[in-house]
Amino acid sequence: MASFALKFLFVCGAMGLLFRFVPIHEVVDAMAASNGKIFVAGLVLQFMNRGLATVPMKIIAAGQGIDISRRTLFRVLLAVQFYAVFLPGALAGGGATWMKYVQHGASKGAAAAAIVINRGVGSLMLVAVGSLALLLEPRVGTLPRLIALGLICASAACFMLVWIPWKPAIVGPVAGSLRVGDFLNRLLRFKRLPARDRAIVMISMIVQELGNAAAIWTFAVAVGLHIDYLSVIWMRAALQMALMLPLSFAGLGIREASLVGLGGILGVQPADAIAWSFTILAGTLSIALAGGILESSAWQGPGKQ
Repeated sequence: MASFALKFLFVCGAMGLLFRFVPIHEVVDAMAASNGKIFVAGLVLQFMNRGLATVPMKIIAAGQGIDISRRTLFRVLLAVQFYAVFLPGALAGGGATWMKYVQHGASKGAAAAAIVINRGVGSLMLVAVGSLALLLEPRVGTLPRLIALGLICASAACFMLVWIPWKPAIVGPVAGSLRVGDFLNRLLRFKRLPARDRAIVMISMIVQELGNAAAIWTFAVAVGLHIDYLSVIWMRAALQMALMLPLSFAGLGIREASLVGLGGILGVQPADAIAWSFTILAGTLSIALAGGILESSAWQGPGKQ
């Protein structure tokens, strides 16, 4: 309850502060002039990206001995979006994913390992793609380019650790803990996957990142923003990192403030940035609504998985 209250206060404070400097009527005008057809195109892209996300998820799950179809994984992704948006807590999405895996026959350790691997490799691809886009961005200064270069080098190092065959030693207190040692061995199963499977996981995650950026770029076009796709790639990466902060509901306040700041670098007006943010939120809520409908049908008919 305390967490709920703190998040509510944060959202109210952040949005109140934003609208002290940005007239709300300008945001309303920008949204009223948005193109509904282009918004629907962005929404379709979001659903397609969820479908693409089932490719690496299935490979990673199979590596943990979890037999689950891509169709079921697609339903899981939509349902998890519903829980991540409407349930309190920073780990609501991960907890819901774990629960779904277990419901479909996975062991608790296998479910947890599949989630950690999926998020770990996904985050690595997010940072690598976003950093490369920032490095190529002509409108940023030297310091952001140096940061991007450093992140690319760090991502490359992590990539080599994942790709090159090596057997890390599990020593110390970890070696004496059967449960922790088993979990770490489960995480290392990804390294033991065939090279083809690991390549499919990483390439599909890169394509997914580009697709996610294409979706929010489409939302930007829908509200009349003239912004390069390359810029949206690194902006989305930065936005996703900010949204990991457990301070808000559905990213409210964090998303708007982030896009106002990031958009300012590229000359985007604050009212337009907030309108863009609300359009992205509408897309997120649409996915969550679809997940909620699927969850409702599942509860009404448990056999319809």
